[in-house]
Formats: sequence, structure tokens, C-alpha cells
Amino acid sequence: MTIFKSKQDAWLIAVVYTSSFICFIASGYVLAQGLSITNIIIAAVTALVGGVFPIWLIVSLKYVVDEKLLKIICGPFKWHIELSAINSVVPSSDLVSSPALSLDRLLINYGFGKTVLVSPKDKKGFIGAIGLNKV
Repeated sequence: MTIFKSKQDAWLIAVVYTSSFICFIASGYVLAQGLSITNIIIAAVTALVGGVFPIWLIVSLKYVVDEKLLKIICGPFKWHIELSAINSVVPSSDLVSSPALSLDRLLINYGFGKTVLVSPKDKKGFIGAIGLNKV
């Protein structure tokens, strides 16, 4: 089993952490208006969904390759792709939402028309681990 971390673009990480920080500030502001049940619920939801959840996605993102599977883990989201189902891997800089923290991505085509974008730090090692010789 080999674990690959995601390459991280500094600007993308800065956007996520700044957005999370703003959500925490907004939660504090709502609570400063009064400790009513409504304010507590609004502050908690804002802090969890806007603050904690995106950070959880960033810190948990990893790509695990074993003998038969590529497992992509990103917070509560998990993809299990059989290595034998991978048809191709090509470079991409697509902006589509994906379990990738960089725009320096690989587009994995697998199964029948399924795709996922990943951004492993070690692209060559990742491609070798999933059993493909080249991109």
C-alpha cells in the first residue's frame, strides 16, 4: 500500500483558510448579538459547514494505492476505483471541483465514462503505483 499526498497550490489553500476564518468570525459576530437558540444554531452551522468542513477536506485528502484499488479519501467522501478499471490517465488543469488541491492535475478515466481529477505531489510515482507506464 502506497499513500500519496495531494499537491497544494498556495492560492487555493489561502482561499479555503481565509473563507473558513471569515465563517468563524461571522459565527462569533452572530453570537455577540445575543445567545438565543436561533443565534447559537446559526453560529454552529456556519462554523461547522463554512469553517471546519473545508479544512477537514484539505487535511484528510490522500490517494491510497494497493494491489487492486485506488482509494481517494477526502473528508467524508471516498472513491474506490479498481486499478483494472482505469482506462487512461492524462494531464489536466480543469477547474471542475474534485479531490485535488492543485490545478496541476491528472484526469483518471475509468469504468464506462467515469472520471476523477487528482493532484498527487509525486505524479510519476503515482502513475507507476497504479500500473501505468506513462501519462
